[in-house]
Amino acid sequence: MKKFNTLQIAETSENVQESIDNPLPKEKARDLGGVILEISEKTKHFSKKRERFTYLNNPDSQEAKEHLEDEIALKNRRQEEIENGYFDEKDDFIVNPKDYRILSKQLVNGAGKAGIDLVASKYLKHGIALADMASRYDTVVYLDKSARPLDGLARKVLKNVMPDKKRPDSKFLNIDRNQIFTELGFGIRDGYFSDGTEGNKLAETSHFINRWQMGTSQETKDRILAAVRSQFLDKDAEIDMNASEDEIIQQILKAKTTVEGKKVIAVDETSFSGATIGVAGFLLKKALPEAKVNEKGFTFWESEDKQVKSEVNGEVKLVHGSVPVWYDKNDDFGRGIGERSEGYHTRRFENNPTRLNLLRKVGASVLASPHRDIDEKYLRDDKYEDLMYDFDQLMHDYKANKILISAPITNYESLDIFYDLMDAQAESKNLEFKDLVEMNKVRNEHRKEISEFETFKKPM
Repeated sequence: MKKFNTLQIAETSENVQESIDNPLPKEKARDLGGVILEISEKTKHFSKKRERFTYLNNPDSQEAKEHLEDEIALKNRRQEEIENGYFDEKDDFIVNPKDYRILSKQLVNGAGKAGIDLVASKYLKHGIALADMASRYDTVVYLDKSARPLDGLARKVLKNVMPDKKRPDSKFLNIDRNQIFTELGFGIRDGYFSDGTEGNKLAETSHFINRWQMGTSQETKDRILAAVRSQFLDKDAEIDMNASEDEIIQQILKAKTTVEGKKVIAVDETSFSGATIGVAGFLLKKALPEAKVNEKGFTFWESEDKQVKSEVNGEVKLVHGSVPVWYDKNDDFGRGIGERSEGYHTRRFENNPTRLNLLRKVGASVLASPHRDIDEKYLRDDKYEDLMYDFDQLMHDYKANKILISAPITNYESLDIFYDLMDAQAESKNLEFKDLVEMNKVRNEHRKEISEFETFKKPM
């Protein structure tokens, strides 16, 4: 087994010391972390971010030395994994799990933690697909709560991976399957009907559309569509704030929007039956007839682990094989926004009766609200901030050529961007395109063994 010995460590340390004695020119220093620091300087959380990336801007620090030791240990572990057949012998794409406070906790249902190199490749792959898709639209609507982090990921990928592509406008709506089906009178729990509808089967888009067309009052339809449309009104659209609630709803339904003739698409973080993204597309199409709405929408997460059976409330039902790491039904934090709260938006308007707050009050049934304590004091979402920093680290490791690029298996129209990036990566490593294909194949075949090995036998 090939080992990285003390002599190699000493040589690397000498190189680090040489970097200290002879600082790199500003242009080259940017490649070693300057870009991340430049981004962080523009955020209000700079001090916390700078603390996380100390090893990048101070190579003589204890953190930098520990980071170097980690990299050596990771390379040695990779050699052992190659000998076990878990990785292709040419696969030297390695990231440090300690650099990822949130993504390193990624789980696969029934299998525990996923290997960090598999995780980094997966999020980069999905991030590229998301950003490439988003660049083809004028407005992207992220479905709160769990799709909100995708706005940050898409922006970072567009800036760092495909800077020449268009950056769309972002909107956020909380269209939840359970909530929106309840609006039409369905009894529903955890995505399954609970009122006897079709034997309490899984709710699907077609159920919603049929009830909308045949069993929903015009008043209910107008209220839901006005809630959606209210978040797209043009700043010059006139709304009589002294009118009655019903009159304001009708004004909103006729008011000018910012998406006339524009391409609009909804994005959700994951899909089970497809009902959430399907209903979102349906409502956007109805609420914004002047826009070019893609009713199919876009789903971020591609689960290599298909739906699996699990006990839910005493019944055996299908559940996700895997979901994005921030998707946690038991923890509201980590997604940058809280639950829907019509009371919050109503109180906000009463305390500050502006046009914007009126529109938020009208849209409250499809809007999330900030994290707050019992005294209505806003709460900081540290887990969400850490997730955004992980996305920054992902971009840094991508630029440092530490992440193996792979192409999606499903849910994406064009693979051209991936083939171009894989071609460039192969060339940078003096490899052929087929070598990257083989590396991805071996990784995929041994996902379980890699994750178990790195979790239990050789954890960091």
